[in-house]
Amino acid sequence: MKRAAVVVQFPLVTSSASPERRLAYGEDPAARLRRHGADTLSDTELVALLTRSHVRTEADLQPARALLRDGLAPLLRRVTVGAADLPRRDATRLAAAFELARRAIAPLAEPLERFNPTVIGPRLASRYALDPQERLGALFLDTRGRILSERAVFVGTLHSATVSTRDVLQLALALHAKAVVVFHNHPSGDPQPSDEDVAYTRRLASAAQLLDIDLVDHLVLGRRRYSSMKAQGFI
Repeated sequence: MKRAAVVVQFPLVTSSASPERRLAYGEDPAARLRRHGADTLSDTELVALLTRSHVRTEADLQPARALLRDGLAPLLRRVTVGAADLPRRDATRLAAAFELARRAIAPLAEPLERFNPTVIGPRLASRYALDPQERLGALFLDTRGRILSERAVFVGTLHSATVSTRDVLQLALALHAKAVVVFHNHPSGDPQPSDEDVAYTRRLASAAQLLDIDLVDHLVLGRRRYSSMKAQGFI
């Protein structure tokens, strides 16, 4: 027999309460979350738990109320664009929480898309057409060639010593991916692979093979154009 849902209601906490008032035992958001679930907490209480080391008094809720002064969606936009008025620690923690939520929900929103370079290549090239920096990213695929996740890996240049094949492969293992497509943009607008691109791709392909992961392609993105290193015989 299906059990009826239990709705737990708590008195609303108003801003007129004394800031020094200590929340009663079991009334603090952390305790209520553990006992009744996160869905029983207000937006203010959830943000407070993310941005404060503890929430024990009315004063501990005030910074969260300030962050939410325009609502939850505007706060998300401000975190996304890195608004200068947000405290760095709060912005970092909220950005991490929002990104985790996005990653959890994204696979459920629509069927997984199969990797097709003629579709994905132009899309990525358009996205990074005006980016002034090189960015290395990766698409992680399942056994049927469907895209499980897209992740940014590195900002810089591929000939930099800080770029490691390990960065891509660690993500692949964490996501239980069977195959990987890497991509990076050339701010110059020319999608022709450089010698460094070729060397990096070959190192990555060799390392991936040892882990039974397929390197499907490396797309080099120009200004609304792209080139496939697999099509050019580099993979």
